[in-house]
Amino acid sequence: RPKTAIRLRSLVESWNGALVKHDGGLERSISELARAVATTYIVIFPADCISHDAVSTVKRLCRQSTKPYKPIRSSGIASFVSGLKETLDRTPQPMVVE
Repeated sequence: RPKTAIRLRSLVESWNGALVKHDGGLERSISELARAVATTYIVIFPADCISHDAVSTVKRLCRQSTKPYKPIRSSGIASFVSGLKETLDRTPQPMVVE
């Protein structure tokens, strides 16, 4: 959902993060998911607009790379924020060396 993705990107950037978006195989190849997952710290995906094939692929890739992932109920901003907070709360934070 392009408008939601723009708002999510802005929100994540305001928290000093970066949003990597993949559409689950609608316009971008599902084989590109591996590259997208490899560049992330946490994977969050909405259950209401992702294919079963994409869900299986994302879960497998996350398990293989030991990345935390969180399926969320919908593609709305509130679900994203809630899922992100829950995942961050139970995930060790990376060390930052300055």
